[in-house]
Amino acid sequence: MPNFDFEKLFDEVLTKAKDVADTTGKLTGEMVEIGKLKYKAKQISWEIERIYAKLGVIVYESKKTDGDFSTVIDAAVEEIDALNVKLDEIDDKIRDVRKSERYRPAKPEEQEPIDLEPTETED
Repeated sequence: MPNFDFEKLFDEVLTKAKDVADTTGKLTGEMVEIGKLKYKAKQISWEIERIYAKLGVIVYESKKTDGDFSTVIDAAVEEIDALNVKLDEIDDKIRDVRKSERYRPAKPEEQEPIDLEPTETED
């Protein structure tokens, strides 16, 4: 009478469960990393908005007083440009994390099937 090889089946199920846990851990790590990068990008965006507001005040004051604020305006423009470069770098990092092969689940055709066929064992 054919019997299941329960030890082999248990080992295969245990191996698959470990693989699932590993993949879940990697995906969780990816989500945490992306979350941190998005938060950093948001902080940079807030800083850019703050500088734009400051720049508006500077331009207003320069027009109102006929003063020469060109050096301050140039510095604000350079700061905004530098922050935009940082923002682009963070966006690239987010794309890289999302494209990363280490976080991609295996395709169904690449996974080994679990053999559930009964095997004959000697009692």
